[in-house]
Formats: sequence, structure tokens, C-alpha cells
Amino acid sequence: MDSDQHTAEFDVSVTGTVEPGFGHASGTRSQKYPEGTINLQRPYFANLGLDISHCFAGTINLSIAPRRFRIKAPEFVLRNVRWTQRRQAENFFIGRCRIESGGQWVDGFIYCPDPGTKTSTIDNPSHLQLLAPFIPNVSYGTQLRIWLRSAEFEIVE
Repeated sequence: MDSDQHTAEFDVSVTGTVEPGFGHASGTRSQKYPEGTINLQRPYFANLGLDISHCFAGTINLSIAPRRFRIKAPEFVLRNVRWTQRRQAENFFIGRCRIESGGQWVDGFIYCPDPGTKTSTIDNPSHLQLLAPFIPNVSYGTQLRIWLRSAEFEIVE
């Protein structure tokens, strides 16, 4: 398939660099959530109609700096998700994306905990958090190109 077939439903692309995150999503550097927040959130998301069981239990943190992203109207708006007793319910904004790495294409999601309901770490608007199946050869410093829908997210120069 050529790139047009891979990106037909996505009308905006942005390239970024994979950078370390806080380690909460995967649990790799989290004493509070050693099982990883994504593993904890999966069943709650599934009950609300979003199946992320095929995704790696962590996020890819993609820096698009100096650009930023803005949430518009993502496909999935999950409200009042009480995924743990350790914190208040949160909202999540999640939209589909397509990730290009080394000529390979993977379908994934842009994952955005709502800054208005997230009480711990504040996310950087120049970092996109991506949920996707495990992608071999992706590590810190890897350049990825993602395709998204402009109706869901805006990339700001």
C-alpha cells in the first residue's frame, strides 16, 4: 500500500522524537502505580466502548516541539472514569492515529488525560502520548511521523 492508502482518513501529519515520560503509564518508574496506569485503565475504557487490549501497556511520548497540540473533538471522550481508588475520577480524550516508523504503519491512539481532571503530573502540550501495539526498534530518540484527524486535534505551530 502506498502512503495515501494508509492515511486516507487522516488529514494532518506531524513528526516528532520519542522521549522518556514519567513512567506512570507503563509502571516502569512508578512507585505509586507499579502495575502501570494503562493496565489499570484498560477494563474501564473497555466498559465505555474503547478496546485498547491490543496496545502495549504504556505510552509512546512523542515530542513535537516547538509545535503543540490542542484537543478539539476526539472520537472518544471518556468522562468520570474512576480507574483507581487512589485518585479522583478523570476524563480522557482519545482519538485514533496512524504511526509511521521505518516505512511500517501501525494504527494507534492519541491518549490525553484531561488536564482539568488530572491531579498529578501536568502534561506538556508539546508531547503527544500514543497508545499502540508494541513497535520494534522504537526507542528514545527515534523519529516517528503520526497522522491524525484535524477535526479531533489541532497542531499549532
